[in-house]
Amino acid sequence: MSTLRHTLTLAEIGNTNRRCPMKSLSRSFVILAFGFSILAVLVGCSPQGLDDYNKGVQYQQTGQIDLAEQQFKIALQRNPEMAEAHLNLGLIYLNRGWYDGAETSTKKAVEIFERTQRTWVKGSTWRQTLSMAYNNLGAIEIGRSIEVASQFDLATAKAHWEKAMTFFGKAVELDPANSQAQVNIQRVKNAY
Repeated sequence: MSTLRHTLTLAEIGNTNRRCPMKSLSRSFVILAFGFSILAVLVGCSPQGLDDYNKGVQYQQTGQIDLAEQQFKIALQRNPEMAEAHLNLGLIYLNRGWYDGAETSTKKAVEIFERTQRTWVKGSTWRQTLSMAYNNLGAIEIGRSIEVASQFDLATAKAHWEKAMTFFGKAVELDPANSQAQVNIQRVKNAY
């Protein structure tokens, strides 16, 4: 079974430079609005940790996994509620075969997505991103099942496969277009 990989990228957060019809605004309101626009640019409109997360994604995409891991951890120090950083950190751990770390990080991402119902992933809904998290939880269970099956503990391996099917099913329920989860369901069915 191949390792499941999905790198997330964050959305650009709002455009503070939208044009307003100047004729409909009074002069004082325009000055006030301009002042707030400058303040928004100086203070920043994106969540804390966003730049660190984006650097992590860039490192991850270029195969610099150790640097990606560091950036995701920095992003989480600045913003522990950035579910995407938890999710990508979990993916790094999954690919390294550290299933406990992968599960902890991914479940934290799931908890945040379900509670906040938002994502910073450009072109994706929170449900689609949450679907990816459930798919990764399924992949973690597949990894665990392979480990225990190699030790001839087939009953435990089967329990992990069944858990994986539950996670893959949840992924498809959240996002029926999640082709990776659909493929994984077929792989598990064909393996039985």
